[in-house]
Amino acid sequence: MSKHKLELVKKAGNWSGYSKFPGCATTFGPYKTRTGKWYTGLTKEDVARLSAATGIEEAALMPPSEVEGNIKQGSYWKNWAIRVTSAGVLLDTSDPYDEIRYLFLKGHPWVAVGTDAKNSTHKFVLLNVEQEAITNNEKNKTKRQVATAVDKMDVGMMRAALRVLGIDPSQMSDVVVESELNKEAFKNPSKFVSAWINNKDREFEDFLEQLVQKQIIRKNKTAYIHGTETIGNGKQDAIAYLKNTNNSSVIAGFKSQLAEKK
Repeated sequence: MSKHKLELVKKAGNWSGYSKFPGCATTFGPYKTRTGKWYTGLTKEDVARLSAATGIEEAALMPPSEVEGNIKQGSYWKNWAIRVTSAGVLLDTSDPYDEIRYLFLKGHPWVAVGTDAKNSTHKFVLLNVEQEAITNNEKNKTKRQVATAVDKMDVGMMRAALRVLGIDPSQMSDVVVESELNKEAFKNPSKFVSAWINNKDREFEDFLEQLVQKQIIRKNKTAYIHGTETIGNGKQDAIAYLKNTNNSSVIAGFKSQLAEKK
């Protein structure tokens, strides 16, 4: 059993019209599918179980019948609907009536189950309250981790981080570098954590990017080339080459060339 919240999908600059009309609501219920069958979200097994839990007759919980005179089948759904305001709808599936609403919602084409499932066709999102809280806590923890790391970085480290993130800071002033680093770090905190904070090879990756930017080595699609020698088929290969102590004389040459170009 779990708690869920049905919310309206937030649109850019608007809340599906509700910011202008906060008292309005959207109401929707069972509908006929393209095959002509009624959608309720309940399987036969759900009907049997929820009939016992609620005391509603099984026939009433079945999809409405098209057979003339069969007024009992589907009678529960005759005037049934879900009304959604800007405040959303809270559901607790330990309540069998809320479970009926939950099962209806989670298979409805207007409803995204979870934030990550949202697309342009969805009007509502169904959130698991506990899971959403866990996800938000993790996101906030990551943001705090990024804020702490950025606060400790000097401009040199910021330039290195930008290079690792695929941005050339060579033509930027120190003020612009700091601004750009903050923008990139907080635009996608998880990416910054993996690409910089938790990246054990970030110094080698920064070195590699500088060699490419100063044209000491060439990058052809995924290959890294020095003269006529391919030092890596892909970034990780090239970093492994730079870390290999057997290549120390070549690395020393790279560093010398880089110092001259700077």
